[in-house]
Amino acid sequence: MKIVYAFIALSIIFSSFEILAFGQSMTEVDNDKYIFRIFVDQKYYDSEKGFYTKVSVQPRTDYTNLYDLLKNEENTVVIYPIFTQTAYSENGFYYYHKSCDEKCLEVQIRQIGDGNYNSSDISYQILKILGYPIITDVDVDRDPTILDSYDKVIVLHNEYVTKKEFDAITSHPNVIYLYPNALYAEVQYDKDSNKIKLIRGHNYPEQSITNGFEWEFDNSAHEYDTECFNWQMTEIKNG
Repeated sequence: MKIVYAFIALSIIFSSFEILAFGQSMTEVDNDKYIFRIFVDQKYYDSEKGFYTKVSVQPRTDYTNLYDLLKNEENTVVIYPIFTQTAYSENGFYYYHKSCDEKCLEVQIRQIGDGNYNSSDISYQILKILGYPIITDVDVDRDPTILDSYDKVIVLHNEYVTKKEFDAITSHPNVIYLYPNALYAEVQYDKDSNKIKLIRGHNYPEQSITNGFEWEFDNSAHEYDTECFNWQMTEIKNG
């Protein structure tokens, strides 16, 4: 359960930041309560939401001992939500009906790390710093048995997954679902074109369809609790 303590740092993106000048475009958040150094760029500040949608995380020299305690010393893997990052990207799924037709429901896969808070970017950076191996949705879809090589699987905001990935994750005996709203909508991945296409979920293709897999442990109702003041881990049959 060491990884749970790293979750403390995840709420930083929703805080009010006091900023100090640092470099030409990046500024460092001045707050000693954070266990990582946090850098922000004004271009990623969303005035409507009231927080930065993307930040840069770097280790602090005065927390080396804590990092050693949190580092990955078990056979654990993290699944980076590249499908979700792609879905939220410009001209992606969320532009459907707003500025384009169904062509927005088939999107080219983006580069890992180009995401923001929608694709668990802070968690990804923290877990990478702590030495956790990272694979992507694409890796799991191409070879679902890859998860069999690990004793524990960490799922981030993997909102959009393929059926093969869904089956691989839900059949693994030891999964940590760090974010609500994971495994919410089904996509199809085409390895030749390197694109994903929305198949089912998120009120598509019918308005009545919510969770595309009808997953019994759907927890999307907690998605909008962005303050995380009273967060807790809930046990399900494989996590």
